[in-house]
Amino acid sequence: MAQAANAGIPRPASGIGLEPGRMIEWMNVRALGFPDVARLITGRRLLPLRHTRGRSGARPWSGEPHDVVPSRDRKTCTACGRPVAAITTDGVTKIANGQRNPRAPTLRAICAVLDIDRAALLPGAPPPDLEAEARRQADRDAARREQEEQEAAMTAFADALGHPELYRDSIGRRRISAELRRLYAEYQASREAVLAS
Repeated sequence: MAQAANAGIPRPASGIGLEPGRMIEWMNVRALGFPDVARLITGRRLLPLRHTRGRSGARPWSGEPHDVVPSRDRKTCTACGRPVAAITTDGVTKIANGQRNPRAPTLRAICAVLDIDRAALLPGAPPPDLEAEARRQADRDAARREQEEQEAAMTAFADALGHPELYRDSIGRRRISAELRRLYAEYQASREAVLAS
């Protein structure tokens, strides 16, 4: 009964206050929803992944500080059994709506996902400059296309050599190996030398 009575009471003002509505504006610029931000923060492992002394929920822990070793489901640490740091969609929603203030590591993670400086969310920050953001996005898209074209050329080069393992990892995902990058750079340099002579 006590929990139901306290459900509507907001948390005390701890953490870092944000400009009201600014995070939602940046999420709209990046075309991200609340679940997307939570998923990207957790998926990119942007929150601190080190366990130190202290409590984790109701489970006391007195082991030595260590780097987190996530389980296969990425929910618990295989070294100590404590939960792995993550943020929920509800947590992101409450931060964006001003119902909760993020702590410094959470704010850094949000800013990394939104690709902005921390100052862009603090009180007094100006709204996003949509024209400047459109130019930045166009530059990022051009760089991504150039990288994709270069990777496609390297995979075609590896196929021509008869070595697709140079761009496939052990479970079949496409990963350009350092060996393929080196071989392709040597090929490009020799090709340019032949064309120059």
